Amino acid sequence: GLAHDFAARVGAAVGPAHAAAARAVTEDGFALAPYRAVIWLVGDESVADHTFTAAERAALDAYVAGGGRVILSGSEIGFELGPTGAGRAWLASLAGATYATDDAGASAVRGAGPLAAVPTVGFGGAAAPYPEEYPDTFTPTGAGVAVLTYATGAAAAVGVRGRAVVVGFPLEVIDRPADLAAVVAALLAFVGP
Repeated sequence: GLAHDFAARVGAAVGPAHAAAARAVTEDGFALAPYRAVIWLVGDESVADHTFTAAERAALDAYVAGGGRVILSGSEIGFELGPTGAGRAWLASLAGATYATDDAGASAVRGAGPLAAVPTVGFGGAAAPYPEEYPDTFTPTGAGVAVLTYATGAAAAVGVRGRAVVVGFPLEVIDRPADLAAVVAALLAFVGP
């Protein structure tokens, strides 16, 4: 949206980046194919706003089938899509993740598995653009592996190497810009070149 700089905050963490609204992809024909990787930010969108509509999921599936890599970021992705049905199957197929809980009860994450070198970083604190009340947790399934965990040990991000990762909290609420840059760089390296 024009009222905030969340995409710019995450974009600054990765270097040169372009931003587009979800509607541009589904309604205006904005092509994802020219991009090596897409970071899709849904923030706190949930059931009322829809984290990923059927059209958005189809666009991402086509992009990944064509060799694209994705990072999905938001606190209610699992809550909205994950309990049952097509959304649950989509998360499992794309990112090797199943929804576990709606509230991690934590405001910090650290690297796990292939991203074990990522240090503990806080999110949703005073320096964040907004507080985060209900970060999702996930369970790996199929080829999925946990790549970030909360202090409680629950998986904060799960993904399939070279393909996709879903993050259970909005990346833009990581407190420090240097920490945001480190986490985004690690996630991008995990999903592929």
